Amino acid sequence: MANPKSQERKYRLLVVEDEPFVMNMLIGLLEKNTPYEIDAARDGAKALEKWTTQRYNLIITDLRMPLMDGQTLIKEIRKTDPGVAIIVLTGHGDLAEAYSLLEKYQISDFLHKPVETDALLFSVKNALEKSKIQRIPPTHDSEKEPVIFKDNEEVVKYLKESRLFAPLPDEMIEMLVPLSTFISYAPGARILVEGQENDKVYFLIRGMVGIYSGEELILKLRRNGDIFGEMSIISDKPCTATVIAETHVNLFCIDAHYVGKYMAVDTKTLRDTLYQTFAMILTEKLSFTTHKAREYESTNNLLKKTKRELEIANQELQEAYDALELKMKELESTQTQLIQSAKLASLGVLASGVAHELNQPIGYIRNNAQLAIMGGEENLSVPQALNVLKQVEEGTTRMMKIVNHLRNFARQTDFERLPLNLHDVLENSLVLINEQLRLQNVQVIKNYAANLPHVIGNAQQLEQVFVNLIVNAKDALEGVKEATLTIKTEVRRPSEGAAQAMIQFIDNGCGIPQEVSEKIFDPFFTTKEVGKGTGLGLSISYGIIQEHHGEILVSSAQGEGTTFTIILSETA
Repeated sequence: MANPKSQERKYRLLVVEDEPFVMNMLIGLLEKNTPYEIDAARDGAKALEKWTTQRYNLIITDLRMPLMDGQTLIKEIRKTDPGVAIIVLTGHGDLAEAYSLLEKYQISDFLHKPVETDALLFSVKNALEKSKIQRIPPTHDSEKEPVIFKDNEEVVKYLKESRLFAPLPDEMIEMLVPLSTFISYAPGARILVEGQENDKVYFLIRGMVGIYSGEELILKLRRNGDIFGEMSIISDKPCTATVIAETHVNLFCIDAHYVGKYMAVDTKTLRDTLYQTFAMILTEKLSFTTHKAREYESTNNLLKKTKRELEIANQELQEAYDALELKMKELESTQTQLIQSAKLASLGVLASGVAHELNQPIGYIRNNAQLAIMGGEENLSVPQALNVLKQVEEGTTRMMKIVNHLRNFARQTDFERLPLNLHDVLENSLVLINEQLRLQNVQVIKNYAANLPHVIGNAQQLEQVFVNLIVNAKDALEGVKEATLTIKTEVRRPSEGAAQAMIQFIDNGCGIPQEVSEKIFDPFFTTKEVGKGTGLGLSISYGIIQEHHGEILVSSAQGEGTTFTIILSETA
């Protein structure tokens, strides 16, 4: 005979007790005598924390505990689940409080400490049974008795028209008539109860029923001809599930319990007939299941194929990404070389001005050296000699500054970005081209804003941009009387984001025609004569400003001058 304990549903219990000895005793008794899963908590707060993350069928709790007492715990649990079973453990002086909880919070039972084994097991089993019934929500109609309708003509008509019984011979149908009835149940009525005996087989005519295992809904039956209760008849064992009417339900019922009692037919013959009927239903269910299994297999194969295709696509995408990364590195190298080439081209344009810039301090040194030689013959005084040496030192310092800056400008850029004072970058740019501007009689007006924000950038790259714009302005001012180049800086504060630095190069030169202004940032586009321009200066300048997350704009009208505006963010 099967062990009844193995047939019981495995419930989950939570024991809440702050005394370790009592807790261990309770857990030991429950684990030894029941198949339930046992969990434990040392106080109400920990118990409530466990309750919020998982659910239990029964709570066994003490009343007197630290952090959160038993009454508060019960009150919080009832907010989320009014039907869970609760057993209260009472010590000396807790009886009155336990009685008040019994009705107020629908306590299943209370036990006195020390708890006896039999009392504990009986209370737990009783509480779980009551909770199982309470937690299947009935409706106001569920208390009504089922309506039983018996009409032999209607029964015969149903049997002969039913796809399940129509194939049976007439004599077999006649045997079924005395055992058959029609029953109607109201919504919420329990037709079968898990664990109880059943002596009928039910065939659904109209409505919907729910099949429950304990508190869990397993499936719903709603199709005319759906059958339930058959397995308990065949196996002579209690019901393995509870069946509840979800709506008003009409059923056709065969009372197999009375086979052989009210007719001259042996039980075996009639049960064999019922077996055949059930076998037909099970075959249909098996066919449906097989169809679903084939659908699943087809879907699974499609998923496997799709997975393989995705793996191949992913591999191809990775290869494409690697190739793109290589191309990006090559492009970055090409860009670096291009920037360097444009920089060297700018040096060629600046060469004559730089040479003239160096000639001046060289002339100072030569003149002072000659004076020193001549003065040596005439016995120069010490103050005179010191003055000569001072002028020599000033000349050489100026030459060193020009040469060093020229060397820094020409070297390969390392793309390192640091906080920059843009006014310093502008002044360094002018060092290389001041002499050319002076020789061309271009007046440079500096209108620098106070507190211009520092920007994150590369000084050499930005200096290259500024030199390109100043050289372009110089070329545009050639032949212009009272030529001026205004270099203006301004602080901009947008409504959102960090402060911005604006740098403008404003000339009163020849201006740029509209059809040309749309192309000036295109690579290799130039309006200069062959040998005087590469068409890379503005294109590279545009790229550098883009890399600094900034903007470079141009505004011009032919014959009225040109303004180049650069905007850089404080956090570029």
